[in-house]
Amino acid sequence: MARRTIAPYGTWKSPITPELLTSKAVTFGELAVPSLSKSPSASHLIFIENRPQEQGRAAVIRWSLDKSTSTTAQVGQDLTLAKFNARSGVHEYGGGAVAASSVDGSVIFTDYKPNDWGVYRVKDATTSTPSEPERITPDSPPLRYGGFVPHPTKPHLILAIQEDHTIDEPSKVVNTLVLIDASAKSVTELQSGRDFYSFAAWSPRGDFVAWVTWQHPSMPWWDAETWVARFDETTSDHKASLVDAKPIAGTKGGESVQHPIWLPRPAGHTGPDTLLFTSDRTSFSNPYKITVEKSGAGLSLGEIKPILPSPLKADFIRPQWTMGNSHFLPLDSDVIVSVLIRGSTESLALVSVSSGRVTELSSSYIAFGQLRKVSSTSIAAVVAKSDAPSTVVVIDLEQAIKGSSTSIDDHNVRPIKASSDLISSGQIPASFLSIPEDFEFPTTLPDGTPATSYGILYPPTNPNFSAAKGSAPPCIFKIHGGPTSAASKAMSLEVNYWTSRGYSICFVNYGGSTGYGREYMLRLNDNWGLVDVLDCCAAAKYLTSRRAPSTDEGKQVREMTATAQAQWKALEERYDSSGSVRVTLKNHKKQWSLFDALALPATTGLAALIPYLQAVPTNTSILTAPLIAGAAYIAFKSSSVLSEAVFASPTLGLQLETTRGLQLPFLSKPLFQRISATHVPRDRVLDVMVNTTVKGWSIRDYLAVGIRSHPMGAGSAKAGSKAVTRNLKVLFPHLEPRLPIVERIYKAIYPVIFSSSSNPVANAANVPPLRSQVDEKAEARLGTPRIKDAIISGGSAGGFTVLACLTKQPYVFSAGCSLYGVSELQALAEESHKFESNYLFRLLGGTPKEVPQIYHDRSPLYSASEVRSPVLVLQGSIDKVVPPNQAHLMVEGIKAAKGGADRVKYIEFEGEGHGFRQAANIITALNEEQDWYLTKLHLDQSQ
Repeated sequence: MARRTIAPYGTWKSPITPELLTSKAVTFGELAVPSLSKSPSASHLIFIENRPQEQGRAAVIRWSLDKSTSTTAQVGQDLTLAKFNARSGVHEYGGGAVAASSVDGSVIFTDYKPNDWGVYRVKDATTSTPSEPERITPDSPPLRYGGFVPHPTKPHLILAIQEDHTIDEPSKVVNTLVLIDASAKSVTELQSGRDFYSFAAWSPRGDFVAWVTWQHPSMPWWDAETWVARFDETTSDHKASLVDAKPIAGTKGGESVQHPIWLPRPAGHTGPDTLLFTSDRTSFSNPYKITVEKSGAGLSLGEIKPILPSPLKADFIRPQWTMGNSHFLPLDSDVIVSVLIRGSTESLALVSVSSGRVTELSSSYIAFGQLRKVSSTSIAAVVAKSDAPSTVVVIDLEQAIKGSSTSIDDHNVRPIKASSDLISSGQIPASFLSIPEDFEFPTTLPDGTPATSYGILYPPTNPNFSAAKGSAPPCIFKIHGGPTSAASKAMSLEVNYWTSRGYSICFVNYGGSTGYGREYMLRLNDNWGLVDVLDCCAAAKYLTSRRAPSTDEGKQVREMTATAQAQWKALEERYDSSGSVRVTLKNHKKQWSLFDALALPATTGLAALIPYLQAVPTNTSILTAPLIAGAAYIAFKSSSVLSEAVFASPTLGLQLETTRGLQLPFLSKPLFQRISATHVPRDRVLDVMVNTTVKGWSIRDYLAVGIRSHPMGAGSAKAGSKAVTRNLKVLFPHLEPRLPIVERIYKAIYPVIFSSSSNPVANAANVPPLRSQVDEKAEARLGTPRIKDAIISGGSAGGFTVLACLTKQPYVFSAGCSLYGVSELQALAEESHKFESNYLFRLLGGTPKEVPQIYHDRSPLYSASEVRSPVLVLQGSIDKVVPPNQAHLMVEGIKAAKGGADRVKYIEFEGEGHGFRQAANIITALNEEQDWYLTKLHLDQSQ
């Protein structure tokens, strides 16, 4: 075995360079099959290839699937002739930019050029010499198109979504469902009046059309409707139209009805057509079916029926951020092939529409997308593994289910093209790839309710390097965008760029992410800027905790006693800009109840009888006895503990506070309130620990601080003397002794007193304990954390969460990087594009006029002065989703604070929009981020 070099995490040398990532890598968009075949060797496959090395241009590639064709002919041919950019601008996120007709093999695509969004058609795309693309829409700069669906028998008729930017303001952009006639080069409006249209689908004979629509302020994953109408070409003005449009489901709200597809009609079938769609009415997006048939000049609908006999805890679709997605499709009139999405992992399954039987196929692939039918027994798809890049493949499903085996493997998968050949060619050895693991971690909802969230952890991996024993790696917490989206475990060379340099990477699928059910997704509604921040910080604390918490802590919390659960909700942690934390446990029990209301007069009444037991009662004793008794009762009640608190400061140490008094239900402030406090200086704190003891017949967990009785400086001759006495002081004596709540407090206090951060801002205020002062047994019990520095990075909505974490809990993360992130929420609501212009209303609980304080308080901009960790801000100059002024204002806000100029760096990339596509800019962004962490965190000096 080769000897490894011992070097600090974050400084390892890696063959995965930014130049490699961009010069030899592409990403894939939509797939299309221009002609169907009776075998898996259909003639051609069409797919979009996004090329960073060509300024991010999207090329439409034609690839021969005929195995008899020469090797040279199987190399992809660019139908866009290196001069068209096949991207859609509809909804800004685009998608649905290419389609193909199974009738004549023609290919349709839209060109992405500002002020020229024309639609083009290559008539003879499957011939040996395809003609140049021909424009089939009139020249009209404000109009954009996407989501193309050619007619099943008349290929010149194409359904599409049109977006009209004549008045380019979010509220005045108009979306419609249209019909493009490629022969006449005309566009006819079919449906209008709704805010959004998507996912149009022809019935097998082309006599019905289904589509998805939704209205502001919803997004398609919250509330969406599926409609169907009859297609009519016999109108008096010779213009096609949709008649008798009817909603199938989703009009009442509370569910997202998506992905309509039609089952093929069996040979000789004379009955109604069957439409399939998904709905998350049972939490996960499962498939349903309904029959559609002609009724006079219109249509009639059957009863909605679930395909599965019982709901499956898996989503059959991803949220519709872009058009043209395909997560399930029919192979024949009874069998559909579908992606099953469970959290960060996906699998493929065959589903019988008639019986509901699900046959899940085992596979080493963990991501599937863009499913397209190649034949009755095979599909094309974009797949990925944890250790292999995304690849366009053809899967022979007939071979996959032969015999007793139900698996997808090398014998029934034909690779077409990989997004990168760096691994297969050996330029990046597989030994440099990090294999991820899912994990769950305990968190809390904004109201204090215990909950569980999810993450994906990639460990540092490099066969040539190791770190010093007992050290822990820095971890970059990657925050996905959306925020209603999710991270997957599909291999990313960018992730391995970091892990091969000695970083851990953690993706946080915080509350609001998809793939975990509707309830989990809706956790973020009204709570953006709260739930995501709590979850990301909880994940960082979970992984940096030196006492490894139980993975089933959420379950433990739910199983605590009623008292312990009430205390959990009453517990509050507040961080301030100095890096300190105050943990307060408020008394959750009522101090003054109906019993007390009756007991007080009863006590004073009994006391009034005492003088009469004397031989000669006096007027004085008759008056004073009840007063004394009443005062004694109130004094007794006012001695009750209102709250206990521990203030932990990296420089001052610990202050333990107990507040007593009498809280009456009709008074806002307590009576006779008094606070007793004990201060433990920082240089006397030996340890903060979770201990266990046995009391009676039960095991009790408690939190304690180890205190050195006689403070000594570092240079004292007696610093290591055994004569130095030590003692333990219990924190929160009235705490219910159950481990989860004790550990929760521990995780808040310990990192403040014993910071493991290499953040120079935090270290400047931190006085680490002398080794001679540390209890070695306690150190061994705590062990090494899984990570050391917690770094946070994200783009778009993920960038907002980055900035929110750095401002709201400024000492959890040692550094950050915001890529085109949101900083001011009201400006975003006013400036965002139509698709997301009402998005914030559900995420924040109202409009800026309805809840202005929430928009202000959750905007990182107004807390920019609280940032204490170095943050790199990267932005595109022509970003329409998150305009550059969002970054400008945040950067200036950070700089305005004392020392802020040294904590922020801003880079704006000319010509880039929402996401960086140009190779040179991607290289610069990665290099800048790496240099930022090395420089600001002094990683090479941190071990």
